[in-house]
Amino acid sequence: DEKQYTAIPMVGAPKTDKPVTGKIIFGGFGKISDLENLDVKDSILIVERGSDVEGELLFFSIKEKNAADAGAKALIVYNNESGIFLGELIHEFSEPGYMPQIPVVSSDREEGLEIIKKILGCLYRYFLIHLKVFNKQIPHLGLGHKYCVYLT
Repeated sequence: DEKQYTAIPMVGAPKTDKPVTGKIIFGGFGKISDLENLDVKDSILIVERGSDVEGELLFFSIKEKNAADAGAKALIVYNNESGIFLGELIHEFSEPGYMPQIPVVSSDREEGLEIIKKILGCLYRYFLIHLKVFNKQIPHLGLGHKYCVYLT
């Protein structure tokens, strides 16, 4: 059984011509401390936008770097409030010389929580996931590309 989820590529994320396929693992907020006891090598990591510490600025670039350094091959960041968002990896607060290493997409809160509910209910805490790129217009955001995330 396959379900499609909508995700938007983050600005500055590396592009891929082929689907990224792998197990999906929930990684909290994507902090080093969230990932240090997880085996995320060759997985697709899903993390929540923001932080669990009030006032802490946990930029998407930090989440991407932590995921890539831990061995993940892609990252999904789901929103911490209702709706979807357009994220940016390279910005004025990025570390000097920072270059994103893995594809990163954003997802809305409802779909992100649905994915997490499915993987946390699974004995092995992961599902196979496929990220596929489609050249379709997303009218309300004015974007030319979207990723479709499939859970199988």
